[in-house]
Amino acid sequence: DKQSGGQFTLERLAATRKAAHFLVEELEEYYNGKEQTNRMLNDAWTKSWASDSEEDLQRMEKLSDTMARALVTEEQNEFII
Repeated sequence: DKQSGGQFTLERLAATRKAAHFLVEELEEYYNGKEQTNRMLNDAWTKSWASDSEEDLQRMEKLSDTMARALVTEEQNEFII
């Protein structure tokens, strides 16, 4: 909000966590359980990043940076997967 001066406040953190938990529940329902959800989402991302090459590390840093900036951008109020 405008009062926080664009800072990532405790209230915004709580709202982000609440939304994340809701999203996880929805995904687990969609993929029929935690194990299948983990295989479809986590393993698909992490296994392909399990490398120490400089190029892979740079890609991971860029992805992390992009996601972090999206979370703290005031205008960003919806995330579509």
